[in-house]
Amino acid sequence: MRSRILVICGLLCLLLSPGAWADWLGLMQNQGGGNEIDQPMDARDIDVAFDDANNAICLITQPTNAYYHLLVSRQSYGGNIWVPTGITPIDNRTIQGNSKQPALDIVTSTNGMCVYAQDNSGSTTNAIYGDFYNQDFAIVNSSSPLNPYQTFNAEQPGIAMLGSAGILTYIQALPSGQSRICSSKWENNTCMYWGSSGWTTITSAVLPINGTGTNVASHPHMATSSTGDIYCTFAEESASVKCIYVARYRNGQWYYWGIGGWQLSSAMVATVAISGADTGFDADYPRIVALPSGQMLCVYELKNKTDNNTRIHCSLFNGQSWTVDPSSTPVDAAGSTFSARYADIAATPQGKAICVYSNGNTANAFRHAYASEWDGTRWTAMNAQGPLDALGNSVTPMSPRVTCDKLGNAIAVFQVWEPSAGVNGQSRVMANYFQGPPLVTAVSPDNAKNTGIVTITVQGSNFAGGSVPAQRVNAWLKQAGKPDIPGINVVVTTPTLNFFTASQFTVDFDLTNAPVGDWDLLVQNPDGQQCLIRNALGITWPDLNQAYVYPNPIRFGGTGAQSADHLRFFNLMHTTTIRIYTLDGVLVRSLDKADRQLFVDWDLRNTNGALVAPGVYFYRLESSAGNRKGKFMVIR
Repeated sequence: MRSRILVICGLLCLLLSPGAWADWLGLMQNQGGGNEIDQPMDARDIDVAFDDANNAICLITQPTNAYYHLLVSRQSYGGNIWVPTGITPIDNRTIQGNSKQPALDIVTSTNGMCVYAQDNSGSTTNAIYGDFYNQDFAIVNSSSPLNPYQTFNAEQPGIAMLGSAGILTYIQALPSGQSRICSSKWENNTCMYWGSSGWTTITSAVLPINGTGTNVASHPHMATSSTGDIYCTFAEESASVKCIYVARYRNGQWYYWGIGGWQLSSAMVATVAISGADTGFDADYPRIVALPSGQMLCVYELKNKTDNNTRIHCSLFNGQSWTVDPSSTPVDAAGSTFSARYADIAATPQGKAICVYSNGNTANAFRHAYASEWDGTRWTAMNAQGPLDALGNSVTPMSPRVTCDKLGNAIAVFQVWEPSAGVNGQSRVMANYFQGPPLVTAVSPDNAKNTGIVTITVQGSNFAGGSVPAQRVNAWLKQAGKPDIPGINVVVTTPTLNFFTASQFTVDFDLTNAPVGDWDLLVQNPDGQQCLIRNALGITWPDLNQAYVYPNPIRFGGTGAQSADHLRFFNLMHTTTIRIYTLDGVLVRSLDKADRQLFVDWDLRNTNGALVAPGVYFYRLESSAGNRKGKFMVIR
């Protein structure tokens, strides 16, 4: 029997109630069994991303050869183990200097890019460098910087892939003495800079994407929307307040959000803050993500100038306007409410978003990593409002990072302070894993008779496969107005070395005397996350004894109760052949049904397409469970 291939629909993969996400699964491990995912040496800046095969790559700056360089750790899809790839840096090794602030964007396993700032022999001047990702990292631009003014400081880079091109943003100290947000593009082995006439290689024509005013800009971060636009959020400080602003790259042109909406960056007049402009608060460290709906969600920290308390807030772009705190509560409202900082955000294919942030009781006390979930209307604390690290004292300041794969799973990475390592201790990197909702791609068989137990094979991903029934995925058949049919005897097939998710399970359903028709399949993990597949299983009669035709007699083209333009054969089986004969045994029409429909319509036309004459006709229904005969009358 054929499988019914199902389209994964985000609208059907839902939760029992808002905020019903499970606790995170706990600290991941390295090959030696410890929880550190990096090399055993001091770690500073980090970033993490999934490739299109749902493997995670983490970039970490660690000391090699007396300077901090960029090292890599990898995690294979579904596994619990991180593998540092060695102590050979991937950054610009021709410069004896420190690398910092890595940013990574991966589109496919052979198309991505990372960028980072690097000084020269520990100087205070940084330049921006990059690596192309093709399952490994290769330095771009012949080890030359990607920013235009290389004698002035550049740092805080961001990267967003647009096809095979890498679009960069960074803060650049300009000859005027101001720090502005500039943009570069790496494409076809050529580096270009954003200028007043578009992309250029002439440094004197560089135009910052946030204008040429006297305010100081910082901390740009980018994300590519579902429509292919790139959004860049950044903080900008005036004499009285620091706010969050946004620029958008569309069709080869940078725009800024200003009075009246999007305006060309080359004709900047007045920007509009997306964080509000209350002079009693300063906003900083924005991070933005694209939701599958086309909306953009930006999180940032908001500092109260009166008590210096910092909370995480958000703004939502619906395609027309920005709304500050659409849920009317801070992102960290449901968690501990001390001093939340350094938020990061990632989106799931199901339209959710996960924000991780650092939180502590004061700016210099112990800090930990926390997470909140956006369900489209509100924020809810994850992990039972507890920290993701769940051990020791986290390094201060700590900047956690989070990424989601194409199945809705998430990984958060964060630094953890180890005071026992050396006189002053050192920072190491750890990770926690969150399993997303179950996703169903195929159900086989997609039909069954209501005479006993049927075994259904469900394929997809993120099926819980615990060692006892209470820890396993479960399933129910559901039909409006009818009692649910619970699944029994669940057997989960867990792939080798896959710690978090299974891709297939079997479940039995007792269909004895179950009502015929299409039934939905509800698949649910023990944490409450679930996926509802409409019309997944068709239940039919065991034979053709219930079959009949209507209306009978039928009045074609007339009026009254018996009038209709087709005759319907009801209560058929999955595979049924219908043969219609005249009274003297001449075959009029043959109809074959091989689907889950319980009926077939006949338009009263013969094999030549002509309407049949009034009179009495016989029909014969044929199936694997036997045959059934009957007759009907056509009148005019």
